[in-house]
Amino acid sequence: MRSQRCARLQLLVMWLVTAASTAEQRKTYDGHRVYDVAVANRSQASQIRQLVDDGGFELWDDKGGSSGWLQVQVGPDDVPRLESALNTSEVPFRLRIADVQSIIDSQQSENEAHRAGGRAKDLLRDGSGNSSSRAMRKLNAFPGFGTNADNRRGRLDSGSDRDGAELETNSIYDEEDDDSDIDGFNLGAYHRFSDIEALLRRLPTRFPDHITLHVIGRTHEGRPLYLVRLREDVSAPATKPVMWIDCGVHAREWISPAICLYTIGRLLAGDQGWLTKYDWHLVPVMNPDGYEYSHTHDRLWRKNRRPVNYCTGVDLNRNFAARWGTFGVTFLECGLTFPGYRPFSELESRAVRDAVLRDRRRIAAFNSIHSYGQLWLLPYGYSWFASKDIGRQRRVGRAATRAMRAVNGVPYRYGISSRVLYLDSGTSTDWAYRAGVRHSVAIEARDKGFYGFLLPPRLILPTAREVWAGLAQQARMLAR
Repeated sequence: MRSQRCARLQLLVMWLVTAASTAEQRKTYDGHRVYDVAVANRSQASQIRQLVDDGGFELWDDKGGSSGWLQVQVGPDDVPRLESALNTSEVPFRLRIADVQSIIDSQQSENEAHRAGGRAKDLLRDGSGNSSSRAMRKLNAFPGFGTNADNRRGRLDSGSDRDGAELETNSIYDEEDDDSDIDGFNLGAYHRFSDIEALLRRLPTRFPDHITLHVIGRTHEGRPLYLVRLREDVSAPATKPVMWIDCGVHAREWISPAICLYTIGRLLAGDQGWLTKYDWHLVPVMNPDGYEYSHTHDRLWRKNRRPVNYCTGVDLNRNFAARWGTFGVTFLECGLTFPGYRPFSELESRAVRDAVLRDRRRIAAFNSIHSYGQLWLLPYGYSWFASKDIGRQRRVGRAATRAMRAVNGVPYRYGISSRVLYLDSGTSTDWAYRAGVRHSVAIEARDKGFYGFLLPPRLILPTAREVWAGLAQQARMLAR
């Protein structure tokens, strides 16, 4: 009897060790493919989304269709089933990525080289000293982009769907422009949250006249939610209008926190003139738990990390009180767009809500940075109707996207979110507008899906410059 109890105890210990080991393993995407599925209109896009949901597949992003394609990720065992379903429905499709893991590995290798190499602009030169704008005029696709023999619909062309995937040659930035680091921190690489946190904590010491750091909340796993306030003089009364920018809402969108850090660098280094007109409030990583998890366990993780019954995570950009839970969500707890069971159920969304409401009367613009799609999205997401401020919003959006394109020649599109994309609800930008911020924008950075969430580090600075140009143009027009 005693030996049986010992044997059971040993089995239990072995099971616990195995379970713990499995829980800590990094998720891999070997053999996973991404397909472009053609959609002619919103109705067809809805049908494809239903097909994806019914088949247990996964949309690679929640806003596909703005370019006429939805991107669907599928595991190796389900490839025949997806292709059969699409052929049966007579829906055109093409292979976008033949092996997702190879793209992840390539991005990781390049990022390690950038992090180890120091200044990003030096890394954007080839061995002969040529700058990236010449040496990488035509970037070679990572392994797996449109090269699989099964792609009967033809290889991906070099047209509009590659916009944003290549460095353009007409940049307004001179090769010697020094915007690639901030206090020795390389802005041309993706960084872990601990490294970002270390930078944020030392900036007030380095720039005591211009910057203060505030913890506006903590996550489920106890990480701080940092709000960076940049001002012309931190000792003066806070009376100027505020430009709000938050980044890193969705964990896998690594380019987003990188853009926030770049913006801080521009304001502290070369563009302090903007501090005479505005106070700038930035949340560089709104979802630090998810962001860190995407570095350590699952590169394509989207939500935060709060357990919900047998699943984990809530989509923070579906958790705000703006027609919450009505469109563009799933109430399957493991789903990518699970909005929680009530508005502001999450520590992160509540922290942003409270910080915005404290300064609501001063906030001139609320900007939330995402990827991907190259879009400047205006309210509303939950309604086909335009906001009452749409005239001014469109004028600013038109000017901002023109400024963004002027940087590298990469086009951005502006418009009402529900019309450019589709209906969604519970977004932070819709909530901010309803809370009284007249200019509330979701900015989708590069690209249009050629790299998607896996934008290589060499495109961080070009992308950040474009978004900064749009933000600066927005600030310029609102100051009039």
